[in-house]
Amino acid sequence: MNYHHTPDDKRAAIGQPLVAMANLAEKLLPTFVVAESIRPEIVTDEWLALGIDPVRESEIMAAVEKNVREVSSMLT
Repeated sequence: MNYHHTPDDKRAAIGQPLVAMANLAEKLLPTFVVAESIRPEIVTDEWLALGIDPVRESEIMAAVEKNVREVSSMLT
């Protein structure tokens, strides 16, 4: 997990795909209003590395945002 900020680092290969999943999850944190010091853009290669069709990005992001709204409404 040392390389979840730099999943393309050759030393991160041993931890894949977990390293890539942690990196992707971290990029979704702003959706949950959790500040994180990482570029939030998820590039095509990152989706593909996890076997996810990049065309589904909008669908996935919408589902994440919907889940955040539902959880938030339960907490208020």
